[in-house]
Amino acid sequence: AILKAVGSDISVLVKAIPSLSRITGKLDDASVHVGGIELENRFNYIFEKFISSVATPSHPIVLYLDDLQWADASSLNLIKTLVMDTKNKNFLFVGAFRDDEVNDEHPLACQLKFIGESVPITRIKTTNISKASMNDFVSDILQMSPSSTTSLAELVYRKTGGNGLVATQFIQTLWYEGSLYFLLDSNKWTWDIKAVEAKSIPEDAVELLVEKILQLPSAARYILQYLSCIGSSCHESTLGLITNQVLVSGPFPALDLIIEEGLLIKEGAEYKFAHDQIQLAAYSLIPVNKRDCVHLQIGSMILKHASKERMDSAIFIVADQLNRGAKFITDEDQKVKLANLNLRAGEKAMSLGTFSSAVAYLKSGIALLDMDSWARTYSLSLQLHSSYAVSLYSIGQFSEIGQAASKIIVSAKNIGDRLPAYLTLIKAVAAQKKVAEALRIALKILGELGEPLSTSSKTKEERMGILLHAKKQFGGMTKDQFIKLKRTENPDKIAAMKILNEIMVYVFYLEEFLIIAIATRMMHLTLTHGIYEESSCAFASCAFFLVDFDREGARRIGDLALSIVEMLHVQNSLPRVYASYYGGVHHAIERTENALEYHMKAYDVGMRVGDITYAVLNGYFYCAKSFLCG
Repeated sequence: AILKAVGSDISVLVKAIPSLSRITGKLDDASVHVGGIELENRFNYIFEKFISSVATPSHPIVLYLDDLQWADASSLNLIKTLVMDTKNKNFLFVGAFRDDEVNDEHPLACQLKFIGESVPITRIKTTNISKASMNDFVSDILQMSPSSTTSLAELVYRKTGGNGLVATQFIQTLWYEGSLYFLLDSNKWTWDIKAVEAKSIPEDAVELLVEKILQLPSAARYILQYLSCIGSSCHESTLGLITNQVLVSGPFPALDLIIEEGLLIKEGAEYKFAHDQIQLAAYSLIPVNKRDCVHLQIGSMILKHASKERMDSAIFIVADQLNRGAKFITDEDQKVKLANLNLRAGEKAMSLGTFSSAVAYLKSGIALLDMDSWARTYSLSLQLHSSYAVSLYSIGQFSEIGQAASKIIVSAKNIGDRLPAYLTLIKAVAAQKKVAEALRIALKILGELGEPLSTSSKTKEERMGILLHAKKQFGGMTKDQFIKLKRTENPDKIAAMKILNEIMVYVFYLEEFLIIAIATRMMHLTLTHGIYEESSCAFASCAFFLVDFDREGARRIGDLALSIVEMLHVQNSLPRVYASYYGGVHHAIERTENALEYHMKAYDVGMRVGDITYAVLNGYFYCAKSFLCG
């Protein structure tokens, strides 16, 4: 069911959930390569398909996530995608967050408001345990009747205010200190009411937990402190790498005690803090002036002793730990190694669509580079800055992209290395609705590449003449002759095609002629320098405008566009080409209903490659034409 729903795109999910390969087996990576926000869109769509395939009426799925107030933008977008899939009636999402940390401007509040406009949300406000419920709580823990635990429950309630975590820890403390004990002869629990009454507890749950942790053996305290540096959970193999270097007996004897005390929970190979307050308590025991050193020590131990396979899965942990202690690294070679590690972590985060995390890793990597980095470590500097610019664009931090892109444009050695920065800059400017400025940037670059483009307006007759001339250039060429056109390796022409293709999407809002000028220039480059992936979009656009003057010519040019998509397997371009051809040309040549299957295919492909704009456009064409066809 999974493979049927997701297909070869399952490899996208396996990157995020490696254990999924146990079900699907080892599969080749999907051939579609996308980047930026399209990658996040693609992941969300495929994950939605995955959930739909495994959530059935007989096996519904409930997904529960805690601490949503800390969720990043990518995670919130994925949640939105899942809960707004109204076709899936077998999936329930339950989320928890601290409302005192979420105001009206918080990303979570904004996302909930958006979701609530389309999907019903049930809100349940949880509060501290009431006095009556506290008695039920205590009687359940001690396995005694509520009538016999009233006196103890009243004291627990008065001292804890009904805080469940504090109440649990307080009862455990009473047992540990002997104020609460089990009588074997009567087979029941009893307590020293005066001792309980006299027992004082901190108002803060963290302080109470600190007291409890300090009573543990040193090995147990050590494990909790190191675990708290890593996060809310840790894989047992990672824990072993850290503690085996210090604890002769290894971590596991002490871990059993910690689990018994209810501070950690073991789920499979993962150890998790039973509550985030426990993690905070353990971390607070590390002196503030030593914390960064401890983080550096943890990262160094994992980096030194982890296998390649383990390192791949622990890359985020290692990068996080070393970055926390980066100020103590003075050796330039070590800084370069950490910068490389941040690049790996950043690119992995990008591949998973978590661009906020990617920005953090890449920014840390850039900060480690010295003034001569472009001379000493050119490839590393280029990759860090290029990925950083793309990640900034993907999370909408447009104000910082100009500086990041400028650094690449000034320092890169050739047009191929500068091209990603140019494209990201154009996208960022256009995304801010500054299309005219984006066009000016593109025209400047095209001039430098030897492909100047005139933007002067043309009459309808002049536009028709340009289109007919473009058609004439390919009019006598058979499809076999066309696909044999050799592609140039000239980097300037490759860059020009990509710049033209990028800007063609935006100039629709400025002047119709500009699209014609760009499309016909791309067609000319195809004729003189061979077929590019971007050629299909140019031919489809030309056919779209040509159909009003020459239906047969539009059909022939459109067929060439479809041939390029099929020949080069350019899935990224398919939604755009199909929208232009089947949405604007096909109906003038063939029966409308014959286009429906192509629009549906383009919608699915568009969602799978993250091109939501053209996926939705094809969806619109499908609905409109279905209505017209009855």
